[in-house]
Amino acid sequence: MKQVLLNTLFVIIGIIIGLSVGILIISPQSQILEEKRDFIFKGNIPASSKLYREKLDSLAKAGELVYEGKTDPYSVYNRKEGVLRTPEMAYSIAYTILSDIYGKEFIDKKKPLEIYLIEGKYWRISAMHKGKGFGNSEHVVLKKDDGQIQTIYGEK
Repeated sequence: MKQVLLNTLFVIIGIIIGLSVGILIISPQSQILEEKRDFIFKGNIPASSKLYREKLDSLAKAGELVYEGKTDPYSVYNRKEGVLRTPEMAYSIAYTILSDIYGKEFIDKKKPLEIYLIEGKYWRISAMHKGKGFGNSEHVVLKKDDGQIQTIYGEK
């Protein structure tokens, strides 16, 4: 009987030691996983680099851009649905912009944001005041075909 009790005690102690060692080994790895980021800012591009818009403008002046003829060197305007083809894509950009300007907590209080497609060309994303009475509302308008910000404004 004592032998069975001792064997059981050794098994239990072995399990406890094994779990402790396992936790010590796994803990540093879980900390490494938590440090992963969604993006890495690599720095500013030197002024001597050619910017896309500048290159686009110079090609247009030279007559090399013919969008009607389906020539689009950057494959932006040939997309039938546009670059921002879904409300989810428009939301992600607008939410980032509004959060940066007004604060994430402020915009989160106004969720869900309202999204409208205007004339099939522009997304208007609105953070509206929720509740009784009137309040502030913030808006971002994005161009559907290329994602360009058209305007950012607030209303009372």
